[in-house]
Amino acid sequence: MSDYCKITLDAGLVDKVTELYKKYGHNDSAHSYPSLFIWKDNMQLLLLVSDEIYAVRSESANGTFFFFPTGTESAKIDFIEKNMESDNLSFRYMTIEDVDLIEKYFPKKFRIEAAREDSEYIIDRSTMENLSGKAFSQERGHINRFLKNHEVESIIFNADDADKVQEITDGWYKKRAAEGRNSDYSATMNIIKNIETLDISGMIVYVDKLPAAVAAGFNLNYDTVDCSLQKNCMEIQGLTYYIRREYAKSRPENVRYFNWEEDLGINGLRRAKKLMQPCRMIDMYTATRIN
Repeated sequence: MSDYCKITLDAGLVDKVTELYKKYGHNDSAHSYPSLFIWKDNMQLLLLVSDEIYAVRSESANGTFFFFPTGTESAKIDFIEKNMESDNLSFRYMTIEDVDLIEKYFPKKFRIEAAREDSEYIIDRSTMENLSGKAFSQERGHINRFLKNHEVESIIFNADDADKVQEITDGWYKKRAAEGRNSDYSATMNIIKNIETLDISGMIVYVDKLPAAVAAGFNLNYDTVDCSLQKNCMEIQGLTYYIRREYAKSRPENVRYFNWEEDLGINGLRRAKKLMQPCRMIDMYTATRIN
């Protein structure tokens, strides 16, 4: 197995990891290559990859940990064994299948804890498109008033529209700078600068002829899109749900689900994602070696 390397957009590296993800992954956002590239700076990520496995190490200010490796069962067991003597050994972004492996081959060696902040929200397409039922009655009213009071245009963007995406996100970050909520700025810049290479697709909403909101993401698999970017630079009731609805409608018919990623343990973000009525969660866990 090779040494750890930086996460780049080298085609050979992308293809190798993507092949392993498709063959052995659990369709989560955290282990997908575009997501790893997007968050590589924020989380100080390094990549270890062979023909049978890839593993990711984070060396951020929050401490060193591994993403649970993706690959063959034997390669994962070998990787864990080789790292058992590492200081403060910890694995994050573990699905229930990963927990089963740990408990089978390393019984009583790790403390397993549910990681609610890392779990991913899956929204059904019909929910985003239709906003039907009593749960969304208020949101439908906000959208109707929004459309009545403003001139609204929605466009599917491409790499040529990166300057408009940048304008919207800059407006979003400017409003939140005083709140200290710019921690994902470098991740957002990785998206904007690499729209075409990461195969990011999305939608821009113009309000009264001004760019106001953006929603975008990439395909995790045939029927699921990862929603990696949503920003508004205008505070207008109805705009957030409107762009989500239009974004869902704009995706190809084979797309049935939208992964809105984790809530990071932020109460406001958790509440907002719960309000979207997820059809299921990808539950994540953390394993810490017992000393």
